[in-house]
Amino acid sequence: ALDFALLEAFESDRAALWRALKHPPFKGPALILYSYSDGLADAARVAALARALRLSGHEVVEQAWDDSAHVSHAVAHPEQYASCVRWGGPQ
Repeated sequence: ALDFALLEAFESDRAALWRALKHPPFKGPALILYSYSDGLADAARVAALARALRLSGHEVVEQAWDDSAHVSHAVAHPEQYASCVRWGGPQ
């Protein structure tokens, strides 16, 4: 029962997080880096977030990779990652 209660709380928090990300309190630029092989962040949801931000008027630099693990983009693709972080956009 405790596992189920924790799962419900986690799912509720996760849903609230995605709602907040789609409607941020700022209008500045956004840098979104993700991978299709990420086991934690669903690439389709992250891409939808990027689209939603663009539609709401945000400038978005978006880079998706096929093969880097969760939060490992800088290690797997150092030059592309550095270019994006410098706001140069995807290479």
